[in-house]
This record gives sequence, C-alpha cells and structure tokens, in this order.
Amino acid sequence: MRYILFALLISLTVFKSKAQIIDEDVLNASFELVYDDIEQFSDKFYKPGLSALVHAMSNGWLHTAKTKDKWKFDLSLVGNVTIANSRDRQFLFRESDYNSTRLKSGETQTSVATILGENQLDISFFLEVELSENDFRDIELKFPNGIASVVNFMPTAFLQASMGLPEGFELKVRYMPSFNYEDIDAQFLGFGLQNEITKWANFKEDFPFHISAFVGYTNFNGNYQFTESDRIDDLDGRINSNANSWLFSGIVSTKYPKLNFYGSLGYVVGNAETTTSAKGVYILREDVEIPLNFDIQPYTVETSTSGARVNVGANLKLGKFNIFSDFSVQEFSTASFGVNYNLN
Repeated sequence: MRYILFALLISLTVFKSKAQIIDEDVLNASFELVYDDIEQFSDKFYKPGLSALVHAMSNGWLHTAKTKDKWKFDLSLVGNVTIANSRDRQFLFRESDYNSTRLKSGETQTSVATILGENQLDISFFLEVELSENDFRDIELKFPNGIASVVNFMPTAFLQASMGLPEGFELKVRYMPSFNYEDIDAQFLGFGLQNEITKWANFKEDFPFHISAFVGYTNFNGNYQFTESDRIDDLDGRINSNANSWLFSGIVSTKYPKLNFYGSLGYVVGNAETTTSAKGVYILREDVEIPLNFDIQPYTVETSTSGARVNVGANLKLGKFNIFSDFSVQEFSTASFGVNYNLN
C-alpha cells in the first residue's frame, strides 16, 4: 500500500510542475476522490490477510486432551503455517467500484493480488486527477504484490507455558516478546483454560481416551513504520495492526505410553483491523525545488471472521520432551508443530 501512496504523491508533484494553472479547490476535490479509491482498494487488499491472521492465532493450543496433575508445569515452542486458498489470494478489481481509477489495458475489470497473493504479471492502471476545470491528468501506476511474492504462507510462532490446576483444570499462557525486524514490531499474548472431563466424570479406568474442553484467547499487536525514501524527506509512515481470536474446542486423545493421536472439533471467532497513515515532504529537484507537504490522515480497514475447525495430530513422548504436529481444516487451513518440555 505504501507504494501506491508514494506514487500518488509523486504524481501530485509532477502535476504541479507541469500545469500552468491549478485551481486548488478543484484539485483538492479531485484528490478526495483519489483518497477514497485508495481506501476502497485497501479494504479488499488487506481483509483476507486479517482473516487469515485470526485463524492462524487460534492454532497450536492443544497437543493432548490429558491435563497435567496439580501444579505440574511445562513449556512449549510452537510454530504455525497458515495456507491461503486461491480465492483469498486475489480479488476482482472493477472500475465501476472506483472514482478515479481505470485499467491501462482498456478492460473494465481484472483479477489482482490481495496481501496474500502475487500478480504474475505487472498490472498497470491510471489515476485521473483534475488540476483545474476540464484539465485532467493521468498517472500510470502498478498494483502492489502481497506476501506470496516472498512466501506462500503466513507463519506465526510463540512460547507457550502450561500449569496443572485442581479439579482437572490446566492454565495455558502463550507469549511472543515484542521484537523488531526491518521496521516491523510485533507481539503475541494469549490465555487458555482446559478441563479434562475424564478426570471427574464417571468414566471407567480402562476407558481408552482422554476427553477435554478448552477455551483460549489470543491477541496480536503489530506495527510497521516506513521512514526512508529516496524521493520523500521527513517521511513518517505507519501501519498498525491489531487482532483478537477466540477458540472454543473439544479434544480427544489416546492413552498410549509413547505415541498418541489426538483430534478436536472447535469454533474460531475473532476480529482484526489495520490503520495506515503517512506524512512528509516531497521535493521535485529539477530547475527549481518545489516542496510538497502531505499528511494522509489515518484510515482503518477492519474485519470479523468466524468458522468451525477440525484438527488432527500426533504426539511423541521422548523422556521429558514431547514432539507434536497437527493440521487444522478451517477457512484458512493451518499446520502446527512444536516441542514441549516437562519441567517437573
């Protein structure tokens, strides 16, 4: 999205340098329509990724239905890989949905990438801006690519601790400390509560399964700051994201000494939003310097998502270690894997 913003600012400066007469009222009204187009595009570009994040956050909570004995404690390192369906990697861009945007190809609609996808070929479009009455100018831009230009999945990872409580309960806490990588700052924090029904219900001792119920909540906060550009001075651009995910699930697992299998049926519900803003000074250095101050006020894209999930996996015990892996079939299917260490 920042590439569209930068190109938009460049186009405005070029317009000002070439135009003989500029009607500020007409220009401002024209750019209000362009900003509306950017927000409309952002909504379709970001939403699949926000929904995928909610579903990714709901995974990796469980690798057995057996809860720990009272005050027993363990620590896990969990990783998730969330896979987007082809329909979530692109959306249909229709000129009729926008005010000032049209395709260079002359078509009225085409499929373009979401934040989860990638455009196989560069797809160009024009933004039309009115400088003064009946004086229109076009700037040619290209649609941005999503993360599929780098990876074909959405990864998440965190540390998770569990402690046994009375009456067959187990408390779980997941956490990823705030980290910064190439101007990206992110953090996970979550809490869960599991109760093993087979510990207090009237099941016979030789019943071959453990059965539990679970509820878990995860929050994600992420910030991306872009402050460097060879064309813009004093750039201050930010993308802030927040997501919340709830998982309600039942889980069944086998009772073998070493290798066990587990399966769960659950429901995911959550919401996510991302807010974009930017300001700075663009200077065209040709015959004269023309500074252009800009301030894109924060605008937000938000979405809510929910759906059932089915999960199956295996857990291998090696002394105090457990190695586990599973796969969840849901709106955004996810593979989870991890290592668990029993501290008692």
